[in-house]
Amino acid sequence: MFNALRIDSEISEFIGLKELHEAIFHFVRNPASHTSKVNWCIDETKALDILTMISFAHKYLDESHRVPII
Repeated sequence: MFNALRIDSEISEFIGLKELHEAIFHFVRNPASHTSKVNWCIDETKALDILTMISFAHKYLDESHRVPII
């Protein structure tokens, strides 16, 4: 976890990050894996934007820690 999930804004932040990861997965991984690599054209600007989104999402994962299951 990266926050305590105790108040609505922390829960919303968690859900938003989960949905961001899902969006990245659907947007980047699915087209790339279901089309020929030769036919999947992406320009440099879009590629940099995608990598920026991935970097942003990954920073939250870097700050997270395991929560013991009670």
